[in-house]
Amino acid sequence: KVAKSNFYGFAFPGDQVELEVELVSAGEGNTKVYRGSGFVKGKKKIIAEFEGEIIPLEDIEDTEEQKKFFKVLVRELRK
Repeated sequence: KVAKSNFYGFAFPGDQVELEVELVSAGEGNTKVYRGSGFVKGKKKIIAEFEGEIIPLEDIEDTEEQKKFFKVLVRELRK
């Protein structure tokens, strides 16, 4: 659920979007509230405050496969 968002410009195909996300507070049960910002070349393009339920990764994905994909993403392992 998105509580609020502000847009300050567009990200275009080929742009590298840098995301910053921070925990604002713990909600009820497994719900957490976050604040996030998106930047292109150091310029703020969006901010948003949103909440979501924490779901264990193993409930939706194969954890070992996802660990391997992450290593590829951060260039620690080649496919």
